[in-house]
Amino acid sequence: MQLLFTMTAPHQWVLADRKGIADSGVVDRLDGLPLTVGKPKLVAVVPGEQVVTRTVDIPATSIRKQLAAIPYAVEEELADSVDAMHFALLQAAGDGPASFAYVARSAMDDWLGKLALAGIRPDAMLPDYLLLPRGDTTATQLIQDNSGRILMRCGTHHGAVVEPDILALWLQQQDADRQYEVGSEKLAQLLSDLAVNQVQLKVEGDKLADWLEHGIPQLTASLLQGEYLPLLQRSPLRPYRVAAVLAIVGLFALAGIDAAEYTWLKSQQDRIEMATSELYQELFPGSRLIEGKARVQTQSRIDELQARHGSNEFRALLTPTADILKSAGAKVDELQYRDNTLSVVVSLRNFSHLDILKKRLEGEASLVSRLVQSGARGDKVQARFEISGGVS
Repeated sequence: MQLLFTMTAPHQWVLADRKGIADSGVVDRLDGLPLTVGKPKLVAVVPGEQVVTRTVDIPATSIRKQLAAIPYAVEEELADSVDAMHFALLQAAGDGPASFAYVARSAMDDWLGKLALAGIRPDAMLPDYLLLPRGDTTATQLIQDNSGRILMRCGTHHGAVVEPDILALWLQQQDADRQYEVGSEKLAQLLSDLAVNQVQLKVEGDKLADWLEHGIPQLTASLLQGEYLPLLQRSPLRPYRVAAVLAIVGLFALAGIDAAEYTWLKSQQDRIEMATSELYQELFPGSRLIEGKARVQTQSRIDELQARHGSNEFRALLTPTADILKSAGAKVDELQYRDNTLSVVVSLRNFSHLDILKKRLEGEASLVSRLVQSGARGDKVQARFEISGGVS
């Protein structure tokens, strides 16, 4: 079961599974979404104007090396620095070129910040044009949504959004023999007026629910990769944690996978291994990491630390705190546990993220938190919290 919802208000939402759409609707606020119905995977649908998709020919090496090469393949077309952009690999190079997307980190932080304030931790994030029903067509699809934007999908992992007044300019830049499949008679007439001949009319609706009538999307093309890889729900009966992100004595951010979740994530195994390797090197500098053993080594180190801090009280504080810190994008600089109280020093991008973190901690009934001090430190904001147990 998936709950897909648009990040732009009013927020359209669709609850769907493999059999089709179970329910749909519109809400004014993100916290009004039906999050508890069937415990669905949460898919945030973001405006395609802010997400650029590209194809690049790079060697079919490891996922890590492909991700490292991608930013420099498009560096000249970026309006900002490479460091200001987030890159997501949508399809690794193999029999063909690699497909990827890039988006400003500021946009990612803004979307995830709004979701955190609403208590939402998305499992996936997709640009809206990748939800257009693809079917077996090889034509470029054009659909005008209910706000007048023209969404186009040019393949499995490619698309764009254009405003109607620049559609003519975009069409002039395309191959003359390109075929188009349009979703309304109005669009078909518009392309005819622009002397575009190879047009097929396939009427589609202008809302999210209309596009998903043909099936729900695959989540392997999610923008939530690398540092934005989401926390995954863990079974309380299965403490095996895979894509580690934990912070005990400077280590936080737990991400775990039980057997069922591992099946869902199998297609992203290389990405998870890479993220775990990077985290391990950051948290245990100087430790030798055996290639392909990042999950096992991280779990071993976590087990050692948990043996030292084995009290139920400590774990009861650690788990919800780690989840909240991760959801707010906080990086742990220091952590101490004494007298049933966690003292945590964190770094965040700005004061807005600090406010998000503070509200999320205050909203967790199992915790009592106090912001001890905060201030700017370089280009970051650093804050110290004291956290103890609240209402169980």
